[in-house]
Amino acid sequence: MILLIPEAMTRSYRAPSRMEYQAECFSTLAHLLEPPDAAFVAHLAVATDPTLVTPRVAGHVALFAERLGDLSLEERQELFAETFAKVGLAEDRRCLVESLRNPGGSAPRAEVLASLTRLGDTLLRDRNPYHHLLVAARMLLGSW
Repeated sequence: MILLIPEAMTRSYRAPSRMEYQAECFSTLAHLLEPPDAAFVAHLAVATDPTLVTPRVAGHVALFAERLGDLSLEERQELFAETFAKVGLAEDRRCLVESLRNPGGSAPRAEVLASLTRLGDTLLRDRNPYHHLLVAARMLLGSW
C-alpha cells in the first residue's frame, strides 16, 4: 500500500539548511566549552551525532565524552575549573567561545586561530580531555 501525503502538508515542511546545522554545531561546541551544567550531557549527545555534525567532529567529541563519561557533574565542573584556571587559558577560551557563538563576528580570524592553537598545545601537553573539543572546534572553524 502506498501512502500519499497531501501536497499542502509537504509545502510547510522545510529541512534545515547546512548553515542552520553548522550554526547548531558552533553553538553546541560553545556550550561544551562553558562550565558544565545540567544540559551538558544533552549537548554531548548532539555533538556526537554524525548526522548532525561531520563524522570527524563527532568522533573527536566522542573521545572527549568517553574521557568524561564516569564523572559526576561536580567532577566535570572541577575538571573545567582546573583546566581553564591557568593564566591566559581563560581568556583564550573566552575568545574561542565568543567566536563559536558568533562566527565571523568581531574577533579577527587570525586571533581566534591563535587562541585555539595556544589552548590546544597546552591541553595536548597536559593530556587534558578538553583537547578533543578543541580539535573539533578547529575543524568547524576551518570551514568558517
